[in-house]
Amino acid sequence: MELDPKQYKKLFYLLSDMSNKINKKLTNYLSTILDKLCIEKNQETNIIDKLVHQQSQIRHMKKCLVCQISNIDNKKQVCPKCKNKLPMLAKIVNKQSKIVNTTEKSPISPYIFKQ
Repeated sequence: MELDPKQYKKLFYLLSDMSNKINKKLTNYLSTILDKLCIEKNQETNIIDKLVHQQSQIRHMKKCLVCQISNIDNKKQVCPKCKNKLPMLAKIVNKQSKIVNTTEKSPISPYIFKQ
């Protein structure tokens, strides 16, 4: 069964009091989230800064697994010192993201709307 536009309007019509309550709850919910984000961002070490730094350093992340030279330019496919084949950058990034995901997850408490 399809609703016509008048039925939709009647179904979703909000009184000003209802609209004010919804806006107030939404504002409280969003301010809680923003407060938590600000607290996390202002910590001395935080996940946000680590991820930004990691993305900016992605160009020189390659490391030779044989001679342990690091900071090799991404364009290189072989180690400049020992001439061994270097791992692909995607594999290195994937390993690092798994480490970040497993070690630095902090529990986030969900917001509960009271009725």
